[in-house]
Amino acid sequence: MKEVNNKLSRKLVFSIILLAILPFFSINNKKGQFMFESENKASFLGSGTVFKLNPITDGILAGSSLTLIGTSLILNKCTNIKTPYIWGQYMDINSVNSFDSLLMFGYSSKLNTVANIFEVTSLLSASILLTTGLNEWFTIGTMYAETMLLAYGSKELAKAVVNRPRPYMYSYNVSIDGIMNGDWNCSFFSGHTTMAFASAAFTSFVFCKYNPDSFWKIPVIACSYALAITTASLRIAGGCHYLSDVLVAIVAGSITGFGVPLLHTIGLNSDIALGRNKSMKFDVIPNGALVSFKF
Repeated sequence: MKEVNNKLSRKLVFSIILLAILPFFSINNKKGQFMFESENKASFLGSGTVFKLNPITDGILAGSSLTLIGTSLILNKCTNIKTPYIWGQYMDINSVNSFDSLLMFGYSSKLNTVANIFEVTSLLSASILLTTGLNEWFTIGTMYAETMLLAYGSKELAKAVVNRPRPYMYSYNVSIDGIMNGDWNCSFFSGHTTMAFASAAFTSFVFCKYNPDSFWKIPVIACSYALAITTASLRIAGGCHYLSDVLVAIVAGSITGFGVPLLHTIGLNSDIALGRNKSMKFDVIPNGALVSFKF
């Protein structure tokens, strides 16, 4: 198994548990101010009026993500799809299409380290969603985990199947580590960009749904996408990706980031209008816990 997969796996685990370790806040939409959540009673499954978890939807999303990840692991470990590097092998830059050849750079360890920092910061930007309050924590956390798993699985499967040398392979500045661990031909498509844009799309969409009249909508969207765009740009400048790798990753990450929470709104309005917003609530009260079903 490649060392790069281990590094990315740690990032995935980090992003999934992110929402569990941050302080609980709620937002005052009228004043646009943040204040600490101090309610004595909290429903960890949320109100079910903005997003609603569903066993079928969540089961399909989780199953699809695990299938993508499992398939990529099997392909990497048990097959010989990837072309091994032959030392001294020369990559002909003339074989690169004219579009991608416009932005090709040698390997830069410093720029890629900065790209890692921006990717992690982009994942951390989802912490703003905890301003919706403790009641929505479980719903947001579940959707975020599904988003990250699906984004991770899609880019890992593409990397396992597609043989595409990274741009730095056409220069004198190559990554020795990338050649040694087999990451040199995993250019398609950009994992950093996929994860960053999935987080940006998810954060922007979910925040706006919970806070439709908030002053903070534009700053949240702008900051989320600024981090994602910077991550993508650094991956190109660092010699690890072509422009097409990044563009495909932007589409894949955005579809995942918007799509997962959007699926959790299907049928929500009609259920509320007809008084059929069925849900289960797990409430924490001062003297114990209360599980209730609403029909």
